[in-house]
Amino acid sequence: SWELESAVKSLRGSSVISVYFDQKLLNPLLVKTQVRVKRPVLRLTKTQRQGVVLSEALLHSEMADVTYEHKTAARPVDLQNMELGHAVAAGQIVFVEDLTEQHVVRVGQPLNIEITHGAFVVQMPGVAQKNGRRGEKIMVRVTNTRKDVLAEVVGEGQVRMQR
Repeated sequence: SWELESAVKSLRGSSVISVYFDQKLLNPLLVKTQVRVKRPVLRLTKTQRQGVVLSEALLHSEMADVTYEHKTAARPVDLQNMELGHAVAAGQIVFVEDLTEQHVVRVGQPLNIEITHGAFVVQMPGVAQKNGRRGEKIMVRVTNTRKDVLAEVVGEGQVRMQR
């Protein structure tokens, strides 16, 4: 009886284990293993550009051999609040490394600017001058004054600046 290493036990997929014995004592001389790992993956149905928010309509799921992949295949749960960080060709597997946090503010989008100064809070309309993710600082044009200010993205259509 032999014990497989824990790393081999944790792999899921088909495997081939070959054991060669010596002629006299039946001691194993060489153990050769070949493990093929198949997992469900998401593939793009057509080429997508950077910044695209992926939906089920753009993807299909299938079992694929990921034995030699060094990246982690994305699952549907990994797509939430994410977008493509770069262009990906049709038929390619979508990996977690291909995704980046989704922009919650887009160029030209009308925004609510919240300006705080101590206990005072003033709100005014503005327009995003740059795409932004939650926590990023972006340039925003104040609608009333036409001045550009630097504000932190706090949510969809919401930015905040402190004085």
